[in-house]
Amino acid sequence: MNGGHWGEVIRVHVDTKGAIWVFHRCFNVVPPGSATCINRGPANPPILEFDASGKLLKSFGAGIFAYPHGFTMDRDGNLWASDVNDQPTILGMSAKNAAGVIMGQEVLKLSPEGKVLMTLGKEGVAGTGPDTFDRPTGVANAPNGEIFVADGHYPNKHDTARVVKFSKDGRFIKSWGHKGAGPGEFDEPHDIFIGGSQNRFRPGRQLDRGVEAIWAAELGICRKRRHDLRGRVISGSEREER
Repeated sequence: MNGGHWGEVIRVHVDTKGAIWVFHRCFNVVPPGSATCINRGPANPPILEFDASGKLLKSFGAGIFAYPHGFTMDRDGNLWASDVNDQPTILGMSAKNAAGVIMGQEVLKLSPEGKVLMTLGKEGVAGTGPDTFDRPTGVANAPNGEIFVADGHYPNKHDTARVVKFSKDGRFIKSWGHKGAGPGEFDEPHDIFIGGSQNRFRPGRQLDRGVEAIWAAELGICRKRRHDLRGRVISGSEREER
């Protein structure tokens, strides 16, 4: 596809069967660093599955993302992806979907066949309430199915910088964090992971005392914040890398 030239690749996952899943920006590199999927069409899908030899098995997702950003897989093999778009037009092109709604501001759960199973957030609506996002950057799934979303790609409408927690069926539970540099605050939460290692982000791993942690990675200042699954700051959680 596309002569073997990728768009901006967001993440690659290998599932339990050895299949390789790629989430990228629709074989596009424009605008640089925030390439759009608008008007890329079915020939340039954002989600692709390959077998272990690199043979394309399936692809889907065209027409439902404007600015793809976060991507992960849960234990059941379902895909979770976020769209951080908050603009009505990009490069002069309308960001509205076939229904006339501006794409973005949501997290989608998709089956391995490409069926939308759940939507978190309101498409095209920026907010800080229990059912809206302000540019959601990443998503992570706890072993019990709870969902955690990093929210607040910069710039955003409400100066948002938080983590939002949902039950496995998409019910809002709580959110925490706001813009700042202090404990429990974020500059720009850019992705999120659940795990027990400070050096390896591997969902389902355990910390030394059997406490799982949420790691929120921040852009620009190269800092990661660590919280427990209730949102409480874990002592010594801040780590900076240069």
